[in-house]
Formats: sequence, structure tokens, C-alpha cells
Amino acid sequence: MARGTEDGQEPDIIQLMLASVRKRVVLTPEQEQAIDHEIRAEAGGLRVRIPKRGKHPNAERRAQIYRHALTNAPEQEVLEQGGISRRTLYRLMKRGGE
Repeated sequence: MARGTEDGQEPDIIQLMLASVRKRVVLTPEQEQAIDHEIRAEAGGLRVRIPKRGKHPNAERRAQIYRHALTNAPEQEVLEQGGISRRTLYRLMKRGGE
């Protein structure tokens, strides 16, 4: 679900990112405008998905988590050490670690 603005429009991701950068770095209005223009020229019109988390475990890591889960280790331990959700663990176990 997208966060909307008061007028019901989706927020401008470039402006959100620039606001975040402004909190950490001092940019001149010209620099902000140049960054804005460059990003819009390169990615304008694209639908972009920004994941909330890091990447999914690779095949080797999935196999390692699967083997750990088969040791009868407490579920919470497997989740914490694997850095995965319960749903991901159940999916991983259903697929045999693949």
C-alpha cells in the first residue's frame, strides 16, 4: 500500500530522497536541482520497486538455514540466526531447502 500525500497523490520519491539527504549533507539549491534533473532524465516514467529489506538468502545460505532447522533447534533461534521471517522458514522447509 503506497503512502499518499494530503491531496491523495503518491509522494515524489525523488523529493523524499533529497529531503533525507538534506538532513545529512548541505546542498545548494543548484546541486539539488542538478540531482533532481539527472535522476528524472535517467529514470523518469519508470515504475520502481524499493524493497524494505535486504536481499533474499542465496542457495548456499538457504541450504545452511534448512540444515540448521532440521537439527531440532528452537524455531526462534533458526529465525534469528538466519535473519529470516517465520513465513520464509516455512516456505524454505516446504521446498526442502531450495
